[in-house]
Amino acid sequence: MSIYDEILASAGIPKFAPVKYRFETEYIGDIETAIHESLAKTGVMKRVKPGASIAIAVGSREIDRVAVMVKLIIDEVKKAGGAPFIVPSMGSHAGASAEGQTELLKNFGITEDTMGVPIKSSMETEHVGMTEDGLEVRIDRNASQADGIILITRVKPHTSFRGKVESGLMKMMAIGLGKQYGAALCHQLGFSCMGENVWNFGRVILEKKPVLFGLAVVENSIHKIIRVETVPSEEFEAREPELLVEAKSLIPRIPFKDIDMLVVDEMGKEYSGTGIDLNVVGRNSYLGPSDPNPARIAVFDLTDKSHGNASGLGTVDVITEKFEKKIDRVAGYVNGITVKECEGLKTPAVMENERQALKLCIYTLIPEKKPEELRAVWIHNTTDLSRMYVSEGLLKEVEAVEAMEIIGPPEELEFDGQGNIARRPGAGL
Repeated sequence: MSIYDEILASAGIPKFAPVKYRFETEYIGDIETAIHESLAKTGVMKRVKPGASIAIAVGSREIDRVAVMVKLIIDEVKKAGGAPFIVPSMGSHAGASAEGQTELLKNFGITEDTMGVPIKSSMETEHVGMTEDGLEVRIDRNASQADGIILITRVKPHTSFRGKVESGLMKMMAIGLGKQYGAALCHQLGFSCMGENVWNFGRVILEKKPVLFGLAVVENSIHKIIRVETVPSEEFEAREPELLVEAKSLIPRIPFKDIDMLVVDEMGKEYSGTGIDLNVVGRNSYLGPSDPNPARIAVFDLTDKSHGNASGLGTVDVITEKFEKKIDRVAGYVNGITVKECEGLKTPAVMENERQALKLCIYTLIPEKKPEELRAVWIHNTTDLSRMYVSEGLLKEVEAVEAMEIIGPPEELEFDGQGNIARRPGAGL
């Protein structure tokens, strides 16, 4: 028995019950037809001239069916006589290395072989212009020298700032295409100015560079595409704010207030820039607390697709040794330094296993609570809330939520010889 087990022995782990959470499940099944119809409606492919080099900007988030969308746009550019190539457009992600960003795209099935075009990955940038308030704007050299630029991205609320636009078309231009240097320029005044900077940087790029259009995606609460449309570049400023309003209405919510503990199986860069979406967990040092506003957060693991980048880890209270061993300090630190934010550079408490992680959260709660009184929620990740586990102390509140259904009785957690959860409540249901 370790010293942690001795100290935390009195912390009682509550029973958990499996719960189904019904979200809006409508989504676009035939994504290819939807994109073809949007391309035809807007006529944006006419902007691709024969022989023109076309940079297709692709980011670091795991958008629903992103490889299918990228391949379709590539094929359409070829049909129009253009010469397409892919530019990883992800700021400082993947350790701010060209090789790392190419490898990150591979996670989503986007490679030179699968797409049939070159991936021109570089951290070199070129000067584009200056904003009205005197800030320099730079973008990826390969994209800057192309005859045209097409963006493929998801529109959604950002985790750390608010503005007319947040994560989406304008941000992909300002930060994604900006690479590490350009992203640092955009972040130089901190998150309090990010909404304005993303807007202003994006406008300079639209004015100075041949951005043809963007393929903008909005996902529903279960990470499926509910809207996909081609937005001509001259309509970015009008249309993206409207798409953001829709995206905000679809954020999955944990429908409880001021819970004692949130347990997350995994965090990852494919889900959010902060690994866990702070809009979902309700803990945000920039925007303030929101529901469910957990007193403690435990995360068990880091996804392989994060490639060791655990940016945002400072918002968490405890992780496991399994998680810690996957952390690439360089990848995370480059990301944090670029955005001039130290919270993501911090490391929470590290426990030997999942049982200790749970017990640490419970033991440190003030005032102390009995296991049956604890109000705890356990989720897989912040993009997957359709099935979760809730503690006994929350079951009455679950019954009051029309979209929730308790599908099994509360059960004590079972742990294996290493102290990790061996069986989930309601296994097989």
